[in-house]
Amino acid sequence: MLSVAVPLDDRWRSAAERMLVELDEELELSRSRGGSRQPRLTAQSQNFYLHYDHEFAGRAYGEHVTGLLEAARLRARATLGRTLGRPLDVFIYTRGHYLDSYEHRFGFATVGFYDGAIHAVSSRQPEDDLLALLVHEYAHAVFLESLGSHRPFFLNEGIADREEERLRGRPRVSREEWRRLLDAVRSDDWIPLRQLIAGFGSLEGRRALLAYLESRAAVELLQERSPDLISRWLARCDRGTAWEEALRAESGWDTDALDAALREAVRDRFPADPLLESSLAP
Repeated sequence: MLSVAVPLDDRWRSAAERMLVELDEELELSRSRGGSRQPRLTAQSQNFYLHYDHEFAGRAYGEHVTGLLEAARLRARATLGRTLGRPLDVFIYTRGHYLDSYEHRFGFATVGFYDGAIHAVSSRQPEDDLLALLVHEYAHAVFLESLGSHRPFFLNEGIADREEERLRGRPRVSREEWRRLLDAVRSDDWIPLRQLIAGFGSLEGRRALLAYLESRAAVELLQERSPDLISRWLARCDRGTAWEEALRAESGWDTDALDAALREAVRDRFPADPLLESSLAP
C-alpha cells in the first residue's frame, strides 16, 4: 500500500506503517532469541506480575504496561464495583508467538484470553488497543473471582465485551448490530442464551460472532433495566447466591425470560415488515 502512486488516506498509511513495524519486530525477536518463547518477568506492581516475551522489553516498557493494567483495574472498580483481591499474572506476546502457542485453543481467532492469568497480544509500542484488551480480560478475571466459574458464558463475555466497547467509544450496541440480531431472529439463526451458558467453544465463524453480539446485547438490556444491575448481580453471586437465582432477584428474569425479552427488544427496535408478515400469514 505504501508503494502505490496515489496518496493514501492518513488512516490507511498509519495502519500500514504500524504493520511494517510489527513485522520488523517479529523478525528481530525471532533472530535475537533463536525461537525461544518463554516469557520472562519484566515488571511488577502491587496488583500485577507482568511477563513479556520480547527481548526489548525494558523497564520503560514494563512500567507503561503495568500502568495500563492499573488503569484497567480502576475501571473495573468504577463500572463493575469490584476488583481482584490478589495480584494477577499477565503474559504479553508478539502476535507470532501467541499464534504458535494458542491458535488452536479456540474455534475462532483471538488476541487474548483469561485462564487464571491474562494472556494478550501486544506490539513493541502499545496503544489504546492494548488497554481495551486488558480491560476486557480483567473483566473476565473479576467475573471468575465473583462466581467461582466462567459460566454463564453469555454474561461473562457480554460483560467483558461491554467494558471493552465502552473504552473504544462504542458504549451501546449500534443500529447495524441490532439489525444483524433482527436478521438472526427472523431467519431462525438465533442462538438461545441457554445454549450459551456452557461456552462458545463449539461455535465458529459467523455463529461465534453472533453469540458475542447476543451476549453484549443481553448485558445492555440488563443495564437498561438498572444501570448498576451488573455490579449488584456480581456482588450477590460473590456472597454465594447461585447465578441464575441472583439474576432473577436483580432483574426479574431467568435465562429463558431474558432470552425472550431480548428477542422482543430486537423486534421493537424496527418497524414491522409487511412483506414478511404477509409471507408468514396462513
